[in-house]
Amino acid sequence: MRVVGTGNLNFMIAGLMRFRIFTGILLAAAAVAALGSARAQNNPLGFSAAEIQSVLSHGPWPAPWTRDVSNRVSGNANAIALGEFLFFDTGFSPHDTVSCATCHIPEKNWSDGRKLGVALSEVDRNTPSIANARYNRWFGWDGGNDSLWSQSVRPFLDARELAASDKQVAQRVRGNPDLLCRYRKAFNAPPPMDDESLMLDVGKALAAFLETLVTGRSAFDDFRDALAKSNWKAAAAYPESARRGLRIFTGKGSCNLCHVGAAFSHGEFHEINGHLATLRDVVRHYSEIDLTLLHQAHIYAGDVTADAVPVDGMLIPLKLSDQEINDVVAFLESLTERKSGFVRKPAALCK
Repeated sequence: MRVVGTGNLNFMIAGLMRFRIFTGILLAAAAVAALGSARAQNNPLGFSAAEIQSVLSHGPWPAPWTRDVSNRVSGNANAIALGEFLFFDTGFSPHDTVSCATCHIPEKNWSDGRKLGVALSEVDRNTPSIANARYNRWFGWDGGNDSLWSQSVRPFLDARELAASDKQVAQRVRGNPDLLCRYRKAFNAPPPMDDESLMLDVGKALAAFLETLVTGRSAFDDFRDALAKSNWKAAAAYPESARRGLRIFTGKGSCNLCHVGAAFSHGEFHEINGHLATLRDVVRHYSEIDLTLLHQAHIYAGDVTADAVPVDGMLIPLKLSDQEINDVVAFLESLTERKSGFVRKPAALCK
């Protein structure tokens, strides 16, 4: 699923797209509007021009992407291979017990399904999925980094995660023949003598790998593209319940005020204060907006007063019926990828 996850939703990083206003965006918006109007004619599904315009704005998928100019090995095939090796390597942690994949498990959508993440010890927040991270503007639940490679360094140095240091990481890369070979291929140079510089290069290689983790296409993507082509027969294959939920999402619910674009996110933060376990719980939360829950101070160490918790004033109860809740859930479930694009292959020794 591209956007809506489960677990601790105290801070929802809506991870996509810098806010940019320029002529190209305005022209693109105008083109989408014109396309939506044209598609609405002779539409047997009953979607209005405005509804079609809204649907088309959530694609295509995968969304366009360009390499990270702050990372000199972004998009480099050898760096991607090195990053994948580093991601699954437990050798940087004490007793070779923990890797990035301990918490970011491929089979669990690159998360771990826990309420709070656990590496060497339990951390303050749950483990966010790293799928589609390349589209993010901010990284980490606190938005503490503005690049994927700088965020990739943090778990190495956190005592609760990998508990390493610049020196330990650098010594392992320089002292392990396989890693040393992989580094030389990725960066076309030997590792620098400065430990901190080498630690940053490790983060950049990891980021190069993480940039490749993009979710596959979903039933919604097929529906969106069918509308774009006025292929009503293909569009009709999209379940009616999901269509009704989509209309609530873009209409009555105004969910697309924040969940915009192909990744259904505007890339910023909102305080919604909710510990929610399922999609149905998420939808019900927005339907009812329990003010008691909303104003609870339950973040981090538990010593924050209710007055200190910023509550998002744009949240109002939607008062959805049970059927409407079912329909929105059906729509959200239709965002789930049909098949993961990631296949891990055994890593041969570097030569």
